[in-house]
Amino acid sequence: MSYAPILTIANEKGGVGKTATAVNVAAALARAGLRVVAVDGDSQADLTWGVGAEPDQGPGFAEAIEHAAQGDTFDPATLLPTVVDGLRVLAGGQGLAEVAPELYTAGADGEEWVSTALRAVAELEDVDVVVIDTPPSPGPVTIGAIMAADLTLAIANARQANSVAALQTLIERAKAISARGGHGGVRVVLQGHDEHRVLHRDMRDRLQAEPEGLFAVIPHSKDVEESPLDGVPLVASRGRGSSRTAWALCDLAQDAYNVARQIHTQQVTAA
Repeated sequence: MSYAPILTIANEKGGVGKTATAVNVAAALARAGLRVVAVDGDSQADLTWGVGAEPDQGPGFAEAIEHAAQGDTFDPATLLPTVVDGLRVLAGGQGLAEVAPELYTAGADGEEWVSTALRAVAELEDVDVVVIDTPPSPGPVTIGAIMAADLTLAIANARQANSVAALQTLIERAKAISARGGHGGVRVVLQGHDEHRVLHRDMRDRLQAEPEGLFAVIPHSKDVEESPLDGVPLVASRGRGSSRTAWALCDLAQDAYNVARQIHTQQVTAA
C-alpha cells in the first residue's frame, strides 16, 4: 500500500478541464504545506508546462513506466522542480506516445506497469500526496491511474453537454476497477459553471441528482484556462489567485485530499 494518498483527475473526453483541475489542485495542496508530486499522463505535457517545467529536461513518466515494467526502482531525480514551492512534477511528453503501443499490446500488464510506477512515486518518503492528470482516452495510462488512485475526480464541463456521457462511462469503468480491488472511490466535479446560464444550471441539477452527486462546482473563469499558458497555476498567481474560481479550486483540493487520505487510511487498516 502506498505511503501517500493518490488523487487521479480523469474524463475520457478532452477539453473538459482535467489539466486545469490537476494543476491547481496540486498547487493548492503544495501552498497548504504538503509535499506534492504532480504526474503528467499526457503526451502533450500541458500539466508539465502549466507548472513552469519543461518536458524535455530529462526522463519523465514514460521512463518511469518502462522502469516499472522491467522491475527497476523509481529514481526520485526524475522529478522536476516547479514554480510552486513544495510541488514537483513527473513530466509528460512525447515519450508517452512512444510507449503507448507497448502498453496496449501488454493489456492488463501494461495497466499494471502504469499503476506500479505511480505507487512507486507515492512510496517516496518526502511525498505527502500525488496528483495525476490523465490523457483524454480510456487507454492503459488512464486505467492504470485509476487503479493506483485512492480517489478519482471525474470532471464534467458545464459548457460541454457531451462531457456528461463520457463522465458516466468513466464512473462505470472506475466502479469495475473498484470491484477488482484496485480503486478507492470516485467523486464528480463540474468545471466551468456559470450560474447565470440556464443550461449550466440544468447540468448541475442533473449531476446532483445522479447517485454519485456533485462533489464540487467550479465557477467559470477565463483565468483558469489561461493561467497554465503562463506557466503559473491560477491559485499561485499574484494577479489572479484571489478570484472566486481560485478559492473554489483551493476548497476542492483540500476536500479531495481529506477524502483520499481517509480512504487511504481505511485501505491500509484493512490490509
